[in-house]
Amino acid sequence: MENKCKCDDLVGFVMDPQNILSEMPTEKVYMLLADLDMIEDDYNRDLAIVYLSSNYSSKKHLCSTILKGKHDHEIKEVAKTVREVLVKEIGSRKKTK
Repeated sequence: MENKCKCDDLVGFVMDPQNILSEMPTEKVYMLLADLDMIEDDYNRDLAIVYLSSNYSSKKHLCSTILKGKHDHEIKEVAKTVREVLVKEIGSRKKTK
């Protein structure tokens, strides 16, 4: 994940959606994108934290703890970045077919 300030270094340390997505089947990636769209539409802080930490981090508990220390706008920015990674991953898989 691209980092914008020092506080984002922790998020980038615990979240690596590209590595995790590369191991998933395409159907799962589409499902994650649909889930993320629903989470963004009906934003709930706790649900967003659980969704992001459980699906895009191998250090789930640490990721959850770090995200709990973030403001809502920062969590939404992380979700936006993850969405960009998902769309890019789907696009690359379409090209390789």
